[in-house]
Amino acid sequence: MLPLSIFAQDRIVTGTVVNATDKPPLPGVNVPVKGTTNGTVTDAEGRYQISVAENSTLVFSMVGQKSTEQQVGSLLHIYARLACRHVDSESC
Repeated sequence: MLPLSIFAQDRIVTGTVVNATDKPPLPGVNVPVKGTTNGTVTDAEGRYQISVAENSTLVFSMVGQKSTEQQVGSLLHIYARLACRHVDSESC
């Protein structure tokens, strides 16, 4: 019998998170794997790197921004855009 780990191998996913309106990078965005305690935070340039399984979903969230989710699937790089929660985008 083969070990389960052969079928559920993790891989490194990298990416960048930006503001959806004017596209500057967003530092400090939480990037957890949905339903787990595994996660990371974007750096000063909005970049992140995380080890995930192929069937994982990443959740991108930050105070003042609308959260978004992205299924990993076969992707190795995920570029996420977070929209401001407020009508007045200058308050973001």
